[in-house]
Amino acid sequence: MAGPLAGGDPSKSATAQARAKALVGRTISDRYRIVELVAMGAMGAVYKGEHLLMRKHVAIKVLHPEIEDFPELVARFEREAIAGAHVNHPNVASASDFGKFDGDSYFLVLEYIEGTTLSDIIKQGPLEPLRAVNIAKQLAAALGAAHLRGIVHRDVKPKNIMICEPSILDTSARGGDDEIVKLIDFGLAKVPVEKLSTVARDPSADGRDLTNAGVVMGTVAYMAPETALGMGAVGPRADFYSLGIILYEMLASMHPFDAVEPQKLFAAHCSLPPPTFAERNKSISVPADLEAIVMRLLQKDPSNRYPDADSLVAAIDAFKMRVALHGTVSLKRPDLPPRAKAENEPTGSSGSGGLYIPKRPSQSRAFQGPYVWIACGIALLAAVAIGFYALGRGTASEQPAKSGHVDSEAPSGAPSTVKTQAPKTSAPPTTAAATTASAENPLLQVLHAKPDPLADASVRSETIKGVSALAENDPKQAAAVFDELSSKQGEAGLEVLYEIVAANETSKAALMARQYFDQPAVLAKASAPLKIAYELRRAACARRSFLFGRAGQEGDARALAVLTSMMPPECQPGASPCCFKQHGDLEKAIADIKARVPAP
Repeated sequence: MAGPLAGGDPSKSATAQARAKALVGRTISDRYRIVELVAMGAMGAVYKGEHLLMRKHVAIKVLHPEIEDFPELVARFEREAIAGAHVNHPNVASASDFGKFDGDSYFLVLEYIEGTTLSDIIKQGPLEPLRAVNIAKQLAAALGAAHLRGIVHRDVKPKNIMICEPSILDTSARGGDDEIVKLIDFGLAKVPVEKLSTVARDPSADGRDLTNAGVVMGTVAYMAPETALGMGAVGPRADFYSLGIILYEMLASMHPFDAVEPQKLFAAHCSLPPPTFAERNKSISVPADLEAIVMRLLQKDPSNRYPDADSLVAAIDAFKMRVALHGTVSLKRPDLPPRAKAENEPTGSSGSGGLYIPKRPSQSRAFQGPYVWIACGIALLAAVAIGFYALGRGTASEQPAKSGHVDSEAPSGAPSTVKTQAPKTSAPPTTAAATTASAENPLLQVLHAKPDPLADASVRSETIKGVSALAENDPKQAAAVFDELSSKQGEAGLEVLYEIVAANETSKAALMARQYFDQPAVLAKASAPLKIAYELRRAACARRSFLFGRAGQEGDARALAVLTSMMPPECQPGASPCCFKQHGDLEKAIADIKARVPAP
């Protein structure tokens, strides 16, 4: 029987090393010939192999002998196989076979990928913005495909992303992308096995959660704040947070935070706003609209991030469209006043300053106000007590950290675990505090001065100008006004929010307004014409066509403006996926609205 894991890295044991070398040249499962040893990871050895019947190269991952005695780790290996087999997407490394050989030895057959890890590319320096967003868009698409299957990756990091050069056919099929992104290693993924198949080998095992209560797993450098609440709180938007860190690194060639120790780094994730790119790396220039995308991905509250991959892809497409139309990546950014250091702000990180968007109201209070501090504080106290220790696993391209240590540096953090407790909740803010905020905010005073203040065109116009200025210079005060507009000013308040979005979609005010509109409870209060206009703006290009019928029946001038922007001469076919030279349903929707809505 193999020795226990307690001694350290299984890949360095004499048994693992000997077995890894001995397998080269062998044929397993009657069809896979092992050609060469490529890497030794914490969970297993990875080989280049050949499918003898299909005459094609494959990657073969074989569990280390020490791992085979741990049922939970074997089960994770199997779930990695299931995830890779069920996510059929060009940006995900597919799994094609899983089984045993020599009695109790497990193997996994994966797509063979020739390329470079994104980690190695980031080490070479900042990426050009368009290259970075092309990579981020493909990664978002890969995550979206996984999320549609109920699979959450939970370990998205540069070492789990391969960048490959496509063939000529690949480039043509993918619309000219000169690089192909491959997301790999679903070893820590949350996989709903019972939903993916009606046939389960072990029904008692397939439905169980492989993560013990209170145990947090992942790579600290890319770990979302909600991880402090335990793995049950880690959903699809945690993957988007990890993607936000990666996109930040691609643009700045630096992690947002300086902290190296896992506890301090996780504290920064939980409590510090990421610094602006100008603060973090003065040698680079990142457009304001692209920076807004990154900062939304890095919101502490998961509900404030992009709701799904389509929304993120749409934002990236909007940035690329703006670049294509204006012929320049640059976009003037507003001058921001220096951010005052918060009371009790943790030290040891470069997290000061930055484009910080306050959290929107939500029925779930877990990550608002003091709650994030409570959750992260408990997690960090537990981390100090027992330490971050390395889970015995890793990717094909990395040597894992030794047991009892985690490499928390941004490019190469090793998967880690930490015991946590569920956060305690506190009472919501008092009415007195809200009254004080109103007294200090002149815009709120105007909105409270008389019934239906927004019926006055001058008040409406000044409110839009005022809250837009506050969003640039005092986001906390702006958030109070957005609260008022979204919850207490009725349809007129929602119309003001929409006008802010429509005026300049890349502004901070528009970003904050969208955060409110993206709440189902807020959008449900909107009129049918306002709702369809906003849904058209937020929908990915490929999905807008499904809204054309409703737009023709319910839309007004606002929907008409969105629809006409999708046809020449307002746009250029080929420059944007949202531009159509001809489209019967789109043309009919435009005609229907024009027939119902009188011309201004």
